[in-house]
Amino acid sequence: MSAVILAIPAPLLFDVITRASQGNTWKYAASVWVSLGLLVLVHRMNVAMKVLAVGTIVIMSVLNDTRGIIAMAATGVLVEILSRTGRTRVYRIAASLIGASVLAVASYQLAIAGALGSGIQRTMILQTQEGPMSLLRTARPESGGNFALVLSDPFRFIIDDRVTADQAAVIQNSFSQVGRDPNSLYVQSGVLKSAELHSVTADLWLHLGFAGLLLSVIFGLFFAYLGFRALSSHRMLAGAVTFVSLRGVWDLLFSPVSDLRFWPLYFLVGLAFLASERKLRASTG
Repeated sequence: MSAVILAIPAPLLFDVITRASQGNTWKYAASVWVSLGLLVLVHRMNVAMKVLAVGTIVIMSVLNDTRGIIAMAATGVLVEILSRTGRTRVYRIAASLIGASVLAVASYQLAIAGALGSGIQRTMILQTQEGPMSLLRTARPESGGNFALVLSDPFRFIIDDRVTADQAAVIQNSFSQVGRDPNSLYVQSGVLKSAELHSVTADLWLHLGFAGLLLSVIFGLFFAYLGFRALSSHRMLAGAVTFVSLRGVWDLLFSPVSDLRFWPLYFLVGLAFLASERKLRASTG
């Protein structure tokens, strides 16, 4: 996996420079490159080094009020550690799923209690006023409108680069439902005028129609397959692959198309993992 490590510094530096004007360099530029690089770097090391790696990611994220990357990196390391504890595939999958569930609940409680920083605490409390299940809906207010748009006409064959008035009404209503301003600068300029729906799937559907939606489904199946292989594998690269799987699905649902710049690295890690799995099966069977 040295190729992965060598593939990170140049795009990381370019990303940091070009996105410095957005502020919070860790959140918007460095976190994915650094987190995935660390997970690959320590995948052959002992548990202490893996914990140190995820601890570094947690500290950087807490200092920069970044939540999602903590959960994905910690889940990846947990899956990698637990996947080494059992001989059967069923045991490895069960242990990883149970461990990830416990980690999710613990992380939520720590965030609410302020253990992950006051910034994350304030955001979590604000976004879970209607209960824990409201977290994603309020954190990504575009999501309700995006899903409604795609489901309303999944087989559209129109290729377009704009948001129609009817589509804009659906998106604005999605913001209103969670108490967000539907006429804010972000909505009017960042979403509607720029035709940026903050979801790779929704954006591919908007710009490419059914072909874009079909492409998203193929990508989703690929990332889901990677996740399953990581859960059922005893290979130590499972942590990085779990991270890639989670991040890929997240991008499809909730990330802007600009996050596709990370995908070549995701595919590099995923395909390298599958190749090593195939080689292992060939050597043992």
